Amino acid sequence: MRVTQNMLNNTMMRNLNNSLNRMDKLQNMMSSGKKISKPSDDPVIASRGMLYRTSIGENEQFKENTGAANDWMTESETAVGEVGDVLSRVKELITQASNDTINQGDREKIRDEIIQLRDHLGTVANATLNGRYLFNGTNTDQAPFANGVYGSTNNEDINLEVSQGIKMPMNVDGIQLFGQSNPGVSSLTDFQSALSPSDKAAYDKAGGTDLFSMMNTLIEKLKPSEYATDQYGRTLAADATGRPIFDASGKSELYDPNDHLQTKLKNESFVRGAEGQLLAADKNGDPILDLTDPTNPTVKVYDPTATTPMQWPLKKNTSGSKLLAYDKTDTAVPKSIVLYDPTSTNQVPLVAPENKMAPVAGKELSGYLDVIQKHTDNFLQVRAEIGSRMNRLQLVQDRLDSQNGNLKNMMSNGEDADMAQVIMDLQNNENVHKAALAAGSRIIQPTLLDFLR
Repeated sequence: MRVTQNMLNNTMMRNLNNSLNRMDKLQNMMSSGKKISKPSDDPVIASRGMLYRTSIGENEQFKENTGAANDWMTESETAVGEVGDVLSRVKELITQASNDTINQGDREKIRDEIIQLRDHLGTVANATLNGRYLFNGTNTDQAPFANGVYGSTNNEDINLEVSQGIKMPMNVDGIQLFGQSNPGVSSLTDFQSALSPSDKAAYDKAGGTDLFSMMNTLIEKLKPSEYATDQYGRTLAADATGRPIFDASGKSELYDPNDHLQTKLKNESFVRGAEGQLLAADKNGDPILDLTDPTNPTVKVYDPTATTPMQWPLKKNTSGSKLLAYDKTDTAVPKSIVLYDPTSTNQVPLVAPENKMAPVAGKELSGYLDVIQKHTDNFLQVRAEIGSRMNRLQLVQDRLDSQNGNLKNMMSNGEDADMAQVIMDLQNNENVHKAALAAGSRIIQPTLLDFLR
């Protein structure tokens, strides 16, 4: 077969083009660090890379979920720890108060501290993370504690998927924590047998319902005297008729023993509305009605500046048959006050104020130590559950980190170029290409210009 000059030229150009293609591919590998730049370069590696990236993306989302769950449970554990500290302090205070040798002033100081501890518990019950309430089940946009009452009825779990097909609850059951769904709290028959029927009822209420009811009962038991005080324990002032004295801004004045026109304001002598405001009475002590809705008369709020008619605070025991009542159908806490209708099954008459002068017996207070311990045991159980969940969550996070590393290594092994090998191959191809160019220059047919030189 005759080899022509044109055949030599075509073969040389084809080889040079192949050499350039190889160098272009090697240069792309050097600049990108990857073996392939498009699926057609290696369909198997490309398909595996897509699977690896999908798995890594899922793992990253699982890691975000575990991070969110860990943050939620960390905040919950901190809150539960605060409650444990509060209960420990309450137990210490009640132990002191149950000693009949301490005076009433000391019990008053104990009561004031328990009030602060109860208020702090309310703050803990309404703990939030990123604006979401921790202890109200799935109703994270609603505060579970309001008006001194833990009112949540939602104990549903907030589940987050932390691995393929694995979901974990990240929230704490607030009803168990504060609402005392644990039935073991109320089984205290040994102490109850030594109490009167009324004390037994109060004791059952404290031990069988929620933590705040127990603390409110303790605060009531430790009430120091029949005289009303402000939030700092200072006695408030009344006039000669026993009605409270207000300053120009409407605040109750403090009792001044040097003022002969003042007396001490008696505790629980006056009726208050749902928001704690005094209700109004006329000069005879009868309630002044608000007849805006004639079908449902209510009692007006006391206005110390009112002149028509003249107003005084309303006492609990009104004259004659004009008794006041709680309306059981009212959902407000505390219930609204209405005129008592003995024919209505929805009304409960207000009872006479109890005598708070007699100090509670130390034995009765010591019995509440068992109730406090039951609550403490319950909190320890909840805290242990949080700890076990956090430990498992840490194991899941470690596994996700390990999986992520393995997936990235496998993807790298398939896609990443061996840079040392690429550099060597590129250098060899450059030498080959230069040699091809040199050889080609010798076989190309001379032209007229070559002869003219």
